[in-house]
Amino acid sequence: FSSLCLSDQMSLLQSAWMEILILRVAFRSLPCEDRLVFADDYIMDAEQAKSAGLLELHKAILQLVRRYRSMRLEREEFVTLKAIALANS
Repeated sequence: FSSLCLSDQMSLLQSAWMEILILRVAFRSLPCEDRLVFADDYIMDAEQAKSAGLLELHKAILQLVRRYRSMRLEREEFVTLKAIALANS
């Protein structure tokens, strides 16, 4: 990635940012039960998601979190998933 010219890097990031963001939220949320960790100081539960109109998205990401947890996803595997998302964009 770093060997690409800046415009190519930007193109890849622009097309893959949402998938990478969701992967990051899912990975951060692995230790939490039924909550999504967007940042150290911003954790969203189902009630907050419902209030924000994001309940379906919350449920979908939690389903991904449960799958990753059952697979015991490691940090190296998470980084590989991000690289795959970037390469597939």
